[in-house]
Amino acid sequence: MSGFLAALSQRPFLHEEQIKKFVRQKNTDRINSLYKRSIEAESTIRPGDLRAMLTFITEKRQRWLLIDEWAAYIVMDDRQWEKPQLQWRGKLEAALPVRADEAFSEDEGVLTFGDNQKKWLYSKKLFASRTAEDVISEFLSPRDN
Repeated sequence: MSGFLAALSQRPFLHEEQIKKFVRQKNTDRINSLYKRSIEAESTIRPGDLRAMLTFITEKRQRWLLIDEWAAYIVMDDRQWEKPQLQWRGKLEAALPVRADEAFSEDEGVLTFGDNQKKWLYSKKLFASRTAEDVISEFLSPRDN
């Protein structure tokens, strides 16, 4: 595909609130498919209960880590896709501990969450002031009310 056609086929990245809305809708869809209700249920995630952190960014892709009180979600927003993709959903406590391997490349490192062996790229420039491991571990830890 030529550069001109590629530029035309790429949509803008979704903003944080749009990513949160996407996760709430995925949660609603999951509830409705599990319980086969005659009336559609609303998401059990209230808008204020969902927090988001951008962990990876390139010209074409962004990866978000989102959490609510009970779960963690990883969402990939690829500009060439029609909509983002929910790549992982798991219990919040299962996402800890976070491990970051900074040796992957000059610009990117690799994250692992809990006992999950899946490796997720992160952008080092997003974590310039502190280590990705520290920032993400703090983000995933329960907040004091």
